[in-house]
Amino acid sequence: MNLLEYQPDKGRIINSCFSSTYKPGITTGPDRSIDPKNNATFDYAFHTHRRTLEETRALRFTGRHDNGHGAYSGALDTFVGSKSATTSHGSFTDIQVEDESSSDKHQGLIKFGGIFGTSAGQIPTNRRIVRAILTLTTEGTFATSVNVSRLYQLKVPFDESSTWKSLNNGIQIGTETVATAVVSTGNLVSTKGTRSFDVTATLRAWQAGDKNHGWAIVNDGADTWTFRSQEWSAPAERPMLTVIYER
Repeated sequence: MNLLEYQPDKGRIINSCFSSTYKPGITTGPDRSIDPKNNATFDYAFHTHRRTLEETRALRFTGRHDNGHGAYSGALDTFVGSKSATTSHGSFTDIQVEDESSSDKHQGLIKFGGIFGTSAGQIPTNRRIVRAILTLTTEGTFATSVNVSRLYQLKVPFDESSTWKSLNNGIQIGTETVATAVVSTGNLVSTKGTRSFDVTATLRAWQAGDKNHGWAIVNDGADTWTFRSQEWSAPAERPMLTVIYER
C-alpha cells in the first residue's frame, strides 16, 4: 500500500510504501518500504498553483456533452477522401487522415464553433487566453501510425456534409489553411490512448479577429491515422477543447 502525505506549507508531497503484514527477514520478497522506486518526495508549489487557479478559469468543449453549461452543440468534424470524392463522412465515428501524396488522400476536418461570447460557457473576447489544448483519442482501427500528422488552421468553411468534390479537390494546404502547421503528432504515433496538442496560438488568433473555421488535419505518409469523432458514443473519447483564460 502507498501513503500520500501532502505538506502544502513546504510545497511537498511524500509517497511512502508500507505493508501491515510484511516482516523483514521473515516475509519473502523485497521490502518495498525501503525501495527508492516505491518511495519518493516531490516538490510542488501548492500556493502558486492555487493562485493560478484563482486567477484563471477553464472551459471545456465536447460535442453533445454538458461540461457544466448545457450540452455543447457547436462541434463539427468529418473527413474527405479523394477516391470517395462525392461521399460525406460526417456521420462516421472515426476521422481518417492519410498521405497527402497518395492516390487516396484523406483529410480530417474539425471545428469547435460558437466558443467566444458573453454567455455562460463562452470565452470572453477581452480576457487573455493562457492556454488552449485539443485532446484527441486514438483507440480504433489505425490508431497508431509511423507517419507524422499535422494540424493547420483553416481559412475556409466546411460542414459535416462537405465532400472532397464540394471543397474543390479537398483542402489546399497553404492557401485554404495558414502556411505553417499549428502542431504535429511527432514522428511516430505508437500507442493508443489520448493525445493533447497545444493550440493556444490558434485560439488567440480567433479571439483577435480571425474567422474560426477550425482545423484541417493531414498525414505525411501512407500509414493511415484515425481518431474518434464527435459521433462516438462515449463523450470521454470525443474530441475535446480545453481553454484556460484569465478571469
